[in-house]
Amino acid sequence: MSGKYESRHKINDFDTDFIKQALAKTYPALLKKAGYEIGLVGKFGIGSKNISDTLFNYCAAERSGQPVYELKNSSGKIVHYTDSVGKDIHRF
Repeated sequence: MSGKYESRHKINDFDTDFIKQALAKTYPALLKKAGYEIGLVGKFGIGSKNISDTLFNYCAAERSGQPVYELKNSSGKIVHYTDSVGKDIHRF
């Protein structure tokens, strides 16, 4: 996200969010500012407050840590998380 080592951004767990100033310098924020459509699919891995519609134009990310790997789709069929992520990427 930032291109920086942990020793620079000081985030060494999955619960800590980027501070506002650091978030503004991440790749998604810079690309969105340059006019790109930005999407997040899968796991975010850096806190949960930063997962927002203001940073991403499309968001299909697990917001509560580790995802459930066996999901039920709308017809009740068991779908693996990887397949679900693939469909979200295609949708974006």
